[in-house]
Amino acid sequence: MMDTQCAAPDLNDLTGGYASGRLTPAELEAFELHLLECPACQDEVRTAAAVRGAARSGGRHVGRRAALIAIPLLAAAAVLLLLLPRNPYASLGRVDTAAPYKGIPTRAAEGALLVVDSALAAYGRGDLAQAEAQLTRAATDDAEPGVFFFLGVTRLLRGRAQNALAPLHGVLSRAPNPYVAEAHFYLAKAWLQLARPDSALAQLREIETDRTPLGRTAKELGIRVREAGR
Repeated sequence: MMDTQCAAPDLNDLTGGYASGRLTPAELEAFELHLLECPACQDEVRTAAAVRGAARSGGRHVGRRAALIAIPLLAAAAVLLLLLPRNPYASLGRVDTAAPYKGIPTRAAEGALLVVDSALAAYGRGDLAQAEAQLTRAATDDAEPGVFFFLGVTRLLRGRAQNALAPLHGVLSRAPNPYVAEAHFYLAKAWLQLARPDSALAQLREIETDRTPLGRTAKELGIRVREAGR
């Protein structure tokens, strides 16, 4: 089994229900989309599918009735995973640690500031679900670029690469601001999670010539992306 962790614990909790066929249609759709890009959940489903063999051989820990129910469901899960194309860029797109919060310059109204402060406090202590919910509320048309930046990063940390694109592009559309270079970098990460290396490289090219630690990291990541595509 791969040594990896699911970045979206709320979806990871659905693996048992997925294997036993107990998910609602909405949960099923959300989990299967998540499964496309989450190695941790893929491993868990593969492990569950291994019960098939034990059930077929009359394993002592699998009752006959449970086997009749589990075998078709786990077989379907195994088939789904076999049909899913492996993303060779997934590991390059992983975001394991949160971007540090150094303070957001704001011009928002006092009520909005309270929401942002609460969201970033949640972000700092790792409560990503609360941070995302509150940052989503704060991401109005006149919000500061930092709100969009941390919303995008939070969604990446939660394994929601597709949903991270809009707020990170929102940072770029509000240039110049202090978050532009980092937004390019995290957009590249999101595109790698979505198996779009060309889009990722386009973002990395925007910053890989910068004479900064982030610029050097972007250049190294670009090299690795090109190697993975050979």
